Amino acid sequence: MTSLSNMTRAQKEQYVIELYKQDKTSREIAERTHMSFRDIRVITDKVKAEVEREAGHTDEEEIDDNEHKSKQSQAFKLFSEGKTPVQVVIALDIPPDEVHAIYREFWELKRMHKLNVVYEENKHSLPSLLKLHKIVEEQRIGEQEIINVLKLANNNELPYLQDKVEYLSTQINNLELEKAKCTNDVLILTKRIDELRETVNVYESSLSEKREETAFLNQEQKRLDNHITNNNGNKNDEGIEIFYASGSWHNLTS
Repeated sequence: MTSLSNMTRAQKEQYVIELYKQDKTSREIAERTHMSFRDIRVITDKVKAEVEREAGHTDEEEIDDNEHKSKQSQAFKLFSEGKTPVQVVIALDIPPDEVHAIYREFWELKRMHKLNVVYEENKHSLPSLLKLHKIVEEQRIGEQEIINVLKLANNNELPYLQDKVEYLSTQINNLELEKAKCTNDVLILTKRIDELRETVNVYESSLSEKREETAFLNQEQKRLDNHITNNNGNKNDEGIEIFYASGSWHNLTS
């Protein structure tokens, strides 16, 4: 950093602005810059005017009117416009602890005192609370569900429930494996049934062929029997009466 003796006026002015934005008091700025309070005030007034312009106060009469109001009233006005405490400290050049006190009063007037109380009680654990809130929102956990979980935790029942969840998860995995095995067995049985049906179809086809062959042979045998009977009558060359039964000829005496 350039030493104070080698700084130009513009550099000193920028240094004052930086210290002012760091919430340094006029006395602290004077000690560091070796400038008079009057010169420092001229620079800080420019910063405050710039903040006012950013807040929408472009009317010079309105700015002059604000200067006649108390610091508290001006702070309330800035807070109502959505300004942060840091911006109010810069704009009004008042200590941060005073701005903090005014901010709490502003919350009370806006009926937000409970929010300030919650913040004061939990400001050190606020990151964890915000993280928990985000988880609750993402999981869509209701208020009653949260109360039930807290009751279980208070009664030391969470370890039991965790063990039960692990047990049920193991049972579900075992059932999934059993289901997969049964599915595989069904596929094997279905394939076997199809094979047996093909075998039965082959046997039925062969049996049908045998039946047709047997019927054909019976018809041929009958035709031959009729042919023999028609050509020879019922007697042989010696005049002996014959009788055909069961596919063979027998001699009969008169």
